[in-house]
Amino acid sequence: MSNQQDQDELTVFHKFAKHFPSPIQIDSIRKCDASEPDILCQLQNGTPLYFELVECIDERLARSIYGGFNEGGFFEDDLYVACIRDKFGKRYKTGAHRCDLLAYFDLQPIIPERSWRAGVEAFIEKHVKETPFHKVWIYSVPQDKVISAIPL
Repeated sequence: MSNQQDQDELTVFHKFAKHFPSPIQIDSIRKCDASEPDILCQLQNGTPLYFELVECIDERLARSIYGGFNEGGFFEDDLYVACIRDKFGKRYKTGAHRCDLLAYFDLQPIIPERSWRAGVEAFIEKHVKETPFHKVWIYSVPQDKVISAIPL
């Protein structure tokens, strides 16, 4: 592992993998180089699959948890859209392999789906041709469940 973020992402992905609809070979899960998405794994049938991970956390909350000045105020209204937008504009080396986006929250208080789903779906619909991803997964670490799986 190169740093704590790598370890955290592997831990989150191992938890998420239990909920993936096709069984993932747990011993195949590995961190990738910077030019690739974060995780490469294989399904039980041998199919390779990449995942790019992004933690959805309000910047002010992150500063208050990880250090620095916290200005307070309300959480960003479109937190999920902001996290997803960041990843949609990037390009990754995946060869011909499928790549999904795993947007997760761990320390961020749970935001009810009714308050963000329409905005996320509208953003994805508008930008679907610009993304390298096949599906966006939204996963809650504290609840240990997939909140949403949005196909592209």
